[in-house]
Amino acid sequence: MIVLKLGGSLYSNPLLKEWVKNIASIDNQTIVIVPGGGPFADQVRRASCDWEIDNDIAHEMAVLAMQQYACLINHIDNRVVKLSSIEYLENNNQTYVWHPHHDVATKCHYPKNWQTTSDS
Repeated sequence: MIVLKLGGSLYSNPLLKEWVKNIASIDNQTIVIVPGGGPFADQVRRASCDWEIDNDIAHEMAVLAMQQYACLINHIDNRVVKLSSIEYLENNNQTYVWHPHHDVATKCHYPKNWQTTSDS
């Protein structure tokens, strides 16, 4: 199994579409793509400052930013399977993109601040 982080900084890269399609075309390997937050997380950072949002709410919004990036990855190539919880992960030679909201809300015990990122 391969776990691959597609950082949000790749959002504006013209090769993102090609990379996702190439990853989805890999045979005989289970791959889990972990999305970054990209411009969606940048907007959360701005809103957090503008509205003085507390860390718990900003963290939830940032996780939803990752979720939005995951939706984009699903849109780029429909062979990429939505993984709504790691509980549903099967080692079956498919490419998944993790939609983190459920797992982070129920299983994550990381600090809720801007030092905790999608890399965590």
